[in-house]
Amino acid sequence: MVDNALDVTKDAAIEYTDLELDEETKDDCARIADISAKMCEMLLAAIETLSGRADLREKSLAIRIYEKRVDEIEFDLLKRLRTKEIKNFWEGKALSDFIHDLTSISDLIEDASDYLQIINISLR
Repeated sequence: MVDNALDVTKDAAIEYTDLELDEETKDDCARIADISAKMCEMLLAAIETLSGRADLREKSLAIRIYEKRVDEIEFDLLKRLRTKEIKNFWEGKALSDFIHDLTSISDLIEDASDYLQIINISLR
């Protein structure tokens, strides 16, 4: 799971280097990346909590809330990008791949949080 998240992060970083984004799109992408970083911190806290056999509900809920926010930003971003002119197929594909990879990071973190919840319940 972590390996997948790192692979997707690497892919997004590589794709980003080839893109020319307007400021509004850059800002949205930065917000998504910032939320994903906060989700990573929350996941780490959840892992640390798991070792103490404490309740993970708060941390799982926070991760879900962050993921919902990423989904909202992604929806608005894609809606806005559909109105922009794309020069060619490859530019559009690169942009689409980048947005997909960037938002997939938070999906993977949420999945990892779900697995932690399952592990936590099975340890009780």
